[in-house]
Amino acid sequence: MPGRHTLKTSAGVFRIYELSPVPSGVALVYDPPSRMEQVEPNLKVTDRRQFTADGELKADTPHPAPEEHPSEPSRPGPGPSARPEVTFSAFILSLATQAADLIGGKSPDLGAAQQVISALEMLHQKTEGRRTEDESRLIDVVLFDLRMAFVGSARGSAK
Repeated sequence: MPGRHTLKTSAGVFRIYELSPVPSGVALVYDPPSRMEQVEPNLKVTDRRQFTADGELKADTPHPAPEEHPSEPSRPGPGPSARPEVTFSAFILSLATQAADLIGGKSPDLGAAQQVISALEMLHQKTEGRRTEDESRLIDVVLFDLRMAFVGSARGSAK
């Protein structure tokens, strides 16, 4: 089923990936964010930096509370709140991208690709009835396309 597959979200329509014909069959190719199409996203940017460009503390910044436990070592780097939220769809796409790379990348590894596809199948079974409609559609399409790409690649490597 070569072609472009989309997932419709409340923010617009995003291209997720596409299937491209290759000499050994069909490969799942990740469509990078730079090529994504967006329909006027509702995006609000808030500057939360505490310092100005000159290094001065901003006037509207509250002063930090004194440390209660100064003997505890401070952790370097951003805290857990600075990390982006991991969603089920993002996790599925991450695994799908990894499997696609293992199927049709520079150094194919069909055994490892089969393990990732099996993990996606397990997630599909274990989350049945608890996914949104978009998540269900995404995992169904991803599994179908990865299976087809895997079979095409396996047949191409057997020749």
